Amino acid sequence: MRHFTLNQTIVAVSTALVFALGGCRDERDPILPPGPEAAGREYFPLAVGHFWEYDVEEHHWGFNRDSVIHFQFRERVDTVYPGATGETTYHIVRSRRADSLSTWREDSARDVVVTLELIRRTIANVPTIELLFPVAEGKGWNPNLFNAADSTTRTYGQVGAALLLPSGRRFDRTLCVVDVPQLSAVQRREQEAAYAWNIGCVYRRRRLLDYCNQSDVNQGLCQLGSGYIVRGFEREEQLRAWGPR
Repeated sequence: MRHFTLNQTIVAVSTALVFALGGCRDERDPILPPGPEAAGREYFPLAVGHFWEYDVEEHHWGFNRDSVIHFQFRERVDTVYPGATGETTYHIVRSRRADSLSTWREDSARDVVVTLELIRRTIANVPTIELLFPVAEGKGWNPNLFNAADSTTRTYGQVGAALLLPSGRRFDRTLCVVDVPQLSAVQRREQEAAYAWNIGCVYRRRRLLDYCNQSDVNQGLCQLGSGYIVRGFEREEQLRAWGPR
């Protein structure tokens, strides 16, 4: 079973954060053989009333100092309607709260289009291809095909394997989608998500860090190659509840 352990992690400069990059790359579990549902749309099930709640940990970096916040957010399918081109479109409302004792407050919305070929999510008028069908191990695509962002590659991995989240929650049939990381001496860009069969997205993490560059050296802020984080953002989301119950 894939899981997150100390020897599978990259420990950030702050010991408060463990960013488990090995989580979708452990191959100790057998991969389930494909069934008649091989297209894989059940990895992102959508219906009016469905919801997903996540525990979130965010790290904000500034001049090598790290501040951490914790909160929860919920995504709920509010309505479904035919889009401009007749595509089935689900309107999803996102709400946020400080903890399980607080009240949910709506803060944003997004639309998700489902076709036979893909699932496309639009946030703030920026569409991205979340999943491409049929699902297949090692299959890749450009998630930015319909927007102006630079092309990249998102790839399926560990299709059908079990997954144990850092929280200890286990999912028996999952897949990972991993964007090609952008790594250099002065920046780090990483993004990864996991989806569970008949549940949806169970885990996301993103890491955007800018390290000391020559301009910072010229200002006397830091030294090249020192690992000094001038600015950055890290976020981890773990599914805590879903429904309808």
